[in-house]
Amino acid sequence: MKAFLKWAGGKSRIAKEIKFHFKNRNRLVEPFVGSGALFLNTSFNKYLLCDTNADLINLYKNLKNFPDKLTAKTKEMFTKKNNTEDQFYIFREKFNNLKSTDLEKSALFIYLNKHAFNGLCRYNSKGLFNVPYGRYKNPEFPEIKMYNFADKSQKAIFKCQYFTKTFSEIKNDDVVYCEPTYVPLSSTSNFTSYSKN
Repeated sequence: MKAFLKWAGGKSRIAKEIKFHFKNRNRLVEPFVGSGALFLNTSFNKYLLCDTNADLINLYKNLKNFPDKLTAKTKEMFTKKNNTEDQFYIFREKFNNLKSTDLEKSALFIYLNKHAFNGLCRYNSKGLFNVPYGRYKNPEFPEIKMYNFADKSQKAIFKCQYFTKTFSEIKNDDVVYCEPTYVPLSSTSNFTSYSKN
């Protein structure tokens, strides 16, 4: 299965190679879940999927609990009229003014993910999403992928928390896939400021 979100460092292309090294255990734990590519391409009985991005985790919770409502609300945004630079910035500002738990914010997260430059997810020091418009001709509305994720997520628990908290919840019969954010190779390649903290 493919992830419904674009994600920097996503594992869709190499999921098969990674899961080859997993042992047959009860639960997969991911402290940095991102797009959920490994989750979607494994078959554990249970999943603990975590990230510090509250908007991402709340999107996953909303999709798990309200798949029809969230999919319908998101579909309304994927029109030719809304694929303009002006509308993108209107939606981005609206996104930045909503609470993370709002269903509308989750729909806007998907819209921004598909319309923003390179599908990046980045926030400034004030915690505001600040990726510019991507100028895509026909961004994909990922309806089927969203429903696939929603179905599989019935086996998952999503938590917004730091990796240290997630580590404290690991059990003996868990497999843990842990790939943290990237360390800068030099002072000019500092790609670590994707969120307020």
